Amino acid sequence: MNLKEGQIWQYENDGASNAYLTILKIEERGGQKIIHISIDGVASHLPVEMEFLENSLIELVSSDNPLPDFEEGYDLWNTEFEKGNAGIFSMPVKDIAAMLTDMFLK
Repeated sequence: MNLKEGQIWQYENDGASNAYLTILKIEERGGQKIIHISIDGVASHLPVEMEFLENSLIELVSSDNPLPDFEEGYDLWNTEFEKGNAGIFSMPVKDIAAMLTDMFLK
């Protein structure tokens, strides 16, 4: 799968046809590919293991889109990741979206 920054993808979300995410940044740390994404209506920055992201994607919607403002969230995550206080999501995107939605609704 050829992922690139600025791509918008539809992701598997139990039949929801309006489940979209944007690829924000792609990087490698310690031999592991990390894909930073935003999920429409859920979160502006989330680091996800490449394997779980690729298995969640259904269809490329568009490419070369302007990136939303995510630098503040990325910088905060990066600082905490370097200290060992933040991690990477290792689950399907639909599960991440459901977990965050549940947290925000409580």
